[in-house]
Amino acid sequence: MRRIILIRHSNPEIQQDQTASHWQLSDLGKCRARALSPILSHYHPSCVYSSIEPKAVETAAILADSLNIPSESHNGLHEHERSHVLWSTRERFASQVAELFARPNELVFGDETADQAVSRFSDAVAKLRENHADDTIAIVCHGTVMTLFVSYWNDIDPFQFWGSLDMPSMVVLSPGSFKLEDVISVDDSRYIE
Repeated sequence: MRRIILIRHSNPEIQQDQTASHWQLSDLGKCRARALSPILSHYHPSCVYSSIEPKAVETAAILADSLNIPSESHNGLHEHERSHVLWSTRERFASQVAELFARPNELVFGDETADQAVSRFSDAVAKLRENHADDTIAIVCHGTVMTLFVSYWNDIDPFQFWGSLDMPSMVVLSPGSFKLEDVISVDDSRYIE
């Protein structure tokens, strides 16, 4: 059965003097991306797409290489735009994200509203789905925009869902309705032998 699988990128190397959109994977992130490959293989994706951000591109490349399938970056899949926001603290960041979820049509954090981010991301996913109507595809993206998309199509608490996503983790969606079928962490005991 064909599905859409959204994958939150693996663990980045945090560079406090750069915006998150420039971060690359840490050594731990590379190991955890490789560990996600056998879990993803259960779904038999035909390809792996990613946002244009380095940590997503690297995660996708590791997954695609392990599964011997193509990988390609695609415009519109990037994180909620916050190109001028540098890292501060986890608590401050979580507070800003909570505000974004609470006031989706207002510009409260970063360079786009939550509604603008989910619209952009939805357009990109729709284009990929159109090009792969009969395939399961994997899309490596980012926690906030992934949460916005999933919460748009499903009755979930976005902040709670966002806080529950590990790096990396997978969200399995039905292709027609984008209904949430499963959330799988790289550490999910169902897949650890």
